[in-house]
Amino acid sequence: MENRVEMSSVITKNGVPSPEILILKLETDNDNLKKRVLELENRLSGYTNNDRHKKYYEQNKVQIKEKANNYLKTLAQTNPEKLKEYRHRAYLKQKEKHIEASRNCEASR
Repeated sequence: MENRVEMSSVITKNGVPSPEILILKLETDNDNLKKRVLELENRLSGYTNNDRHKKYYEQNKVQIKEKANNYLKTLAQTNPEKLKEYRHRAYLKQKEKHIEASRNCEASR
C-alpha cells in the first residue's frame, strides 16, 4: 500500500509475521470486503423497493384489498383470538401515534 516492507523485517525470529505485515494484510482484506459489500448492495438494489413494486400495488390495489378482506374473514371464522390480537395491536399503534402527535403539537407551541 503506502510503504513496502523489506523481506528481512517480514518474519521475526520465531517465524511469526511482523505486525506491519499483518496490518497490511488486514487493510487489503478490509478494502476487498468493502468493495464486495458495495457490489452486493448494487445488485440487491434492483430487487428491493423499486418502482416496479409501487406500480404493481397501484395497478392491483383492488385485488390486494380483496385478498386482505378474505383473509380477515377466514381468520375470524378459524381463529377469532388472533383477529382480536391484530385489532388490539392496531389500536395500540393508533393510540401511540395520537400521543406522539399531541406531544409534537405541544412542543411546537
